[in-house]
Amino acid sequence: MAFRIKILFALVPVLMLAYQVQVVAADPPAPPPLPPAPPSEPPQPGDVLWTFAQEPPFDDSRLALAIASQVDARIRPTGSRIFYVEFQPGGILAHVSQPPAPAGQWALLLAAAGFPNGLGALPVTNVCRVWSAPAASGLPPSPALSQAAGRLATDVPAAIAALGLALQPCTITENLAEADVIVWLQGGPQPTIPGRRSGFIGLPAPGSALRLVRRIRHLISRLVARRPLPLVVGSQGLLFRAGPRPG
Repeated sequence: MAFRIKILFALVPVLMLAYQVQVVAADPPAPPPLPPAPPSEPPQPGDVLWTFAQEPPFDDSRLALAIASQVDARIRPTGSRIFYVEFQPGGILAHVSQPPAPAGQWALLLAAAGFPNGLGALPVTNVCRVWSAPAASGLPPSPALSQAAGRLATDVPAAIAALGLALQPCTITENLAEADVIVWLQGGPQPTIPGRRSGFIGLPAPGSALRLVRRIRHLISRLVARRPLPLVVGSQGLLFRAGPRPG
């Protein structure tokens, strides 16, 4: 009995340390920054543009780019002029000439966003919704807009499923405020990108039991092996700007 009590007291500092620090060896090393992309040609009037709502987890531009690149890989070979738009401090960037990110960087983007093993552990909290803009003044009605919305309603969940999280196809909504994917025509008015604290994909809690157990197991294995414990202060480093995109 006394031996068990000693073991329990010996584990207390281990548990406290595991809760307060991050173990570098448990996570992949920070990937190198991506080289600057070549300038992209501007979109032409009538091109279809799309982006994600400003909601987790798509408010991390690294994850958004990884998913958008997979969607782009499904669309670009067909010759359809449907392009992902990334919001940057200096304005918007429509990825017309090149994909949002090359295929060789998708895994690095996911790892840098904190998902080295894919998105399979994330909870699905709702159905995703796609909104397409109404006919723009001064532009002829374009069936390409509704067709693109329908295609994205299928391709976005398929791209996310390829990263380990199975989803049902998105639904089409006429309410911009509830949309997760926004579609509009170049040359028409740019819609206000909705922002919210949660979307159709949830995030694991920072202090979740699963994350704590993972740290404790790795810490104990390091102590048993009597190897020095590497600690990390700060983030793993950024590939791209991670945070809110202006609406």
